Amino acid sequence: MTDFIPPHFDPFALFVARLVLPLRLRGGDRVTRLEIDDTSLARLRALHGQRVMLCPNHSYQADAVVLYALSLMVRQQWYYLSALENFLPPLQGWLLRNVGAYSVVRGTMDLSCFRCTRHLLTAGAHPIVIFPEGEIVGQNDVIGAFQPGVAQFAFWALDDLRAGERTLPPVYAAPVTMKYLLPGDVRPALARRMALMERKLNLTDPRSDLYDRLGKIGEAVLAIAEREYDLTPATGALFNDRVQAAKVAILARVAREVNVTLRPDRTTVDHVRMLFNAIDRITRAVPAPTAYARKLQREHQRRLNALYVDLWRVLRFAATFDGYNPEHLTQERLMELTNRLEWEILGSLRWVGPMTAIVHVGDPINLTDYYDGYRGNKHAALAVATRQLATAIQEKLTELNGRMTPMDRMRPLAIR
Repeated sequence: MTDFIPPHFDPFALFVARLVLPLRLRGGDRVTRLEIDDTSLARLRALHGQRVMLCPNHSYQADAVVLYALSLMVRQQWYYLSALENFLPPLQGWLLRNVGAYSVVRGTMDLSCFRCTRHLLTAGAHPIVIFPEGEIVGQNDVIGAFQPGVAQFAFWALDDLRAGERTLPPVYAAPVTMKYLLPGDVRPALARRMALMERKLNLTDPRSDLYDRLGKIGEAVLAIAEREYDLTPATGALFNDRVQAAKVAILARVAREVNVTLRPDRTTVDHVRMLFNAIDRITRAVPAPTAYARKLQREHQRRLNALYVDLWRVLRFAATFDGYNPEHLTQERLMELTNRLEWEILGSLRWVGPMTAIVHVGDPINLTDYYDGYRGNKHAALAVATRQLATAIQEKLTELNGRMTPMDRMRPLAIR
């Protein structure tokens, strides 16, 4: 499946989406409450009919569903830029394409997608939701690196508008901060998940401190991964050092397979995204011209498909404890750590809840103000606009982190 899937608003699909939305949010994603401040609502309503991209951070699988619920709250229809693989399940694909979502093939020059985004933004009939991080980061207290492509869409639209209008209208990128909180005590549910993982790893000495138990599970998984990838930790190496070594080794192995050079100044998530994109470019390449060439191409693509597992392993496990200080552990962060290890060990996970989704819309950035600078120095203008967008979201996210539940303020958990 390589064809571009354009957006469409089908009345029957919109009706179905309204019916299934509460079931998806409460049942699958465990989001029982959506909180948005009055200022954010006013900004969304003021942007109605403007040329605007809504640019949220991307920490959780429910992000797009929460935003769809928000669009219903403000009685607006939005477009959603979504990875092509999200359209592959038939029923989900039908629903997505008919409620305003359209496809992009990650890591490629998806000209159909680019042209469509440019056209939608130039027309300005509906806001467009684009996640600048590209991938689900999996951490709800920090953002990943933003891609400059979001600002590029705006400047392309301004190129088109300049050709037809004397005065350039505003084209906005609105920073949207999304934060998930756990208002209740989910430690009993997390303890049950840990017990299941401990049985799978033949760990028989569960301890009352959940973070200690999680660390023991992580130690066991890391030791197995080291054997699988033929890694020998240095004598006396600390856990974080071993995690770092495993992370580097896995990424280096994948990079060699796809002939990509990793940059030492980039983060783990940057490298994973770069390698995901490289594999996508190869596995979704145009078919070769001859039957034999296509046979070899398919064999090569099948080999590379296995590398997705390695990259997801880096995101699920190797980056799990990366840079996190257990002295500042919160209930929300403990859930994220448990989810990643559960996904790695069991191959699936079930979210715990109930969760409250907080959405804040910051001051829209008028990218028209950057257009003259863009015409003189494209890379500099893209960097400045992207940095401003990322900074606005991270600052609000840091503010909202104060509403997370510190573990040291919770009552002791009874041992069962």
